[in-house]
Amino acid sequence: METDSLSYRLQVIQPVLLRFLNEKKEIEESAKRDGKIPEELCKLCSDSSRLVKTTIHPLKDEEVASLSSFLKWMEENKITSVKGLIYSGTGSIEVEAKEPIGKRKPTVLEKGAYHYSYPLSELKKRPFYSSLISKFDGVESCPHFDPSHPRVVRLFQQGGMVRLFQEENVIQKERVANLLFFCCDQCVQEKEKLACDRGITKQGFIYSVNCDLNGLVLEKILKEENIEYEKGERRESLLFFPHEDPIFFLRKLEVLIKLSVFPKLDETIVSVLKPKLIVYSGKKATVVELLAFNTDVLIVSDEGFYIYDHTKTVEESFDAMINHIVDKLEEYAEKARGNDHDRLIMAFEKDRAGAWLCLSKRML
Repeated sequence: METDSLSYRLQVIQPVLLRFLNEKKEIEESAKRDGKIPEELCKLCSDSSRLVKTTIHPLKDEEVASLSSFLKWMEENKITSVKGLIYSGTGSIEVEAKEPIGKRKPTVLEKGAYHYSYPLSELKKRPFYSSLISKFDGVESCPHFDPSHPRVVRLFQQGGMVRLFQEENVIQKERVANLLFFCCDQCVQEKEKLACDRGITKQGFIYSVNCDLNGLVLEKILKEENIEYEKGERRESLLFFPHEDPIFFLRKLEVLIKLSVFPKLDETIVSVLKPKLIVYSGKKATVVELLAFNTDVLIVSDEGFYIYDHTKTVEESFDAMINHIVDKLEEYAEKARGNDHDRLIMAFEKDRAGAWLCLSKRML
């Protein structure tokens, strides 16, 4: 088999991508359930804005004494979690309780969970504020915290850079957070091991994953498969693209891999690297966006792979095009659900890549 052919590249890269899809799905499911990202992935993360060094310290005696009224308030109201950032005396504290708290209206109501937000202006009226809460940058509890059997520690998180505006100058300073952590023994140990404070966020009964699993999981697999690669990253707007945008180039195979949907693939990168195969994330119709690069394309989808061979001939017969569209529409419509109209619309949507490509024989 020629090592410069599409078939050879597919033979090498498809098993890697199949493993990528399976492992990513497993990691996503376990992360949503358990709130953990595998440590081996964290070690590969190069997003310096996320890296945080965490250390645990015991509370001072006077702080422990001030805890009693705060814990009593939590226990009386059956509060199961507390979280809030209160830098510079501003902000609020969010709590979750098993039962309604007085006559207050919850901000969010879930099955078995009442969520409330307490502004600091209200908390300042309580005795535990000045003696305890005001000394910290925030409060946080682990998912297993029990106010009737409490363990509370001081948690220092140091890392990442923040931009401070002072008069006309912009100063970068390393962020240090002094947090009050309500926890269990196991979570104290896990917190000390964490390298990132924003990879996982709890939302109700599950966790949301904020990490770029596409890039991290693929890089892990490439390392384990001993496939040489070069990694390029581009920082986009934090508002729209919160991660680095990782792009992998397998120079020996002349394969360019980009599994982040946004932003779009940079034309300059393709023109400089001149890959023989572009691996991209999306749907079958996504191949249309890449036709201008005049190269082979492999689309990675949760449904499987779509391969476009740019060297094959294009179907020129309009009759053959129409027959192909009709055959595919019937096939896709049979698999769709709903009334006849909705099934036909979904079939057109699924087969639009074939129509846009004028039924090119290049799609394998």
